[in-house]
Amino acid sequence: MGKGRLSVLCFLLLFVWAIDSGANKNHIKIGVDQIKAIYINFIKNNMPWKKQDVQITNIEVKNAITLPGSNWSYEVITPKGCNYLGRVSLAIRFKSGGKSELVRVIGEVKVFKKVIYAKHFIRKHQVIKKEDIKLLKRDISHLPQNIITEIKEVIGKKATHSIYPGRIITKNFLESVSTVKRGDVVTVIVESDTLKITTKGIAKEKGQPGDVIKVINIDTKKVIYAKVANNSMVKVEF
Repeated sequence: MGKGRLSVLCFLLLFVWAIDSGANKNHIKIGVDQIKAIYINFIKNNMPWKKQDVQITNIEVKNAITLPGSNWSYEVITPKGCNYLGRVSLAIRFKSGGKSELVRVIGEVKVFKKVIYAKHFIRKHQVIKKEDIKLLKRDISHLPQNIITEIKEVIGKKATHSIYPGRIITKNFLESVSTVKRGDVVTVIVESDTLKITTKGIAKEKGQPGDVIKVINIDTKKVIYAKVANNSMVKVEF
């Protein structure tokens, strides 16, 4: 190759390099790690869970992006009904220099909470006591939505099904213990500021304190609605 051709080739290479360098100075590159950090921070700032209970793993970003200009911004688009649990997909729209680019990011959000399990076999209709259950910390992202995390929600409740040892106790396995049963004879107190009448009635519905149930007045045979006070008394208030 002659010296003239070599000089021309070198000049062209330098010219292309100069153009490329100038172009890069007017562009901003947003890397994969930056995008992942935006995803993590957004979830932690918007999720309903305590940060110490959460792990965010397996984040997938296809590639970094390059936009014109140097001052960039972004907005995060969440799917409707996002509960920030399990497989979470977010869209992040980056903007700079009059251009925008949408990046989809997917990750796994694990939430660890103490969940109530049966310690041993619990019979159907058995009233559950503290010694019947145990709390174990588990990732709830793939557990049923009606799990129970508070002991007080279980103690004193009655099992609607047989529950085997090691099984998670969910809300549909429990019902409140009725203090008044259908057919029970109860004392009915009709009371106002100036009047108090006591009579007898028959409960037509089951109920626990605070529930309003149907009661038949034994004397008049009329149906009344009364609030359960305890296992033998209901009150009608005016």
